[in-house]
Amino acid sequence: MASYSAQYDEISAKAPLDARRRLPKPSMQAQAREPGAKLVPLSSMWALPKLNNWISREPWSLTDVGVRIRAPFSALEALGEQPRGNRFGWTALAAQWRLHRSF
Repeated sequence: MASYSAQYDEISAKAPLDARRRLPKPSMQAQAREPGAKLVPLSSMWALPKLNNWISREPWSLTDVGVRIRAPFSALEALGEQPRGNRFGWTALAAQWRLHRSF
């Protein structure tokens, strides 16, 4: 029997995903024996840390950097906490959403 992590890696490696295919139930014992598995606090489950793709992706493009720098300011401006005044505005929210989507 395969572990949860091995089954996830196998499914995500194949493209496209066959949603009609039945999968065998993963084994919690196999998951616990995986190298690097850690016990989830207050649980009987074992998990393997998976890297977040946008953080570990190399190299970052100029768009990635721009979005990460601009996002907190866009959120604050949309809520009216920056130069637009101290009130919420749907127009400001829509403008910031368009700006965010343009990256």
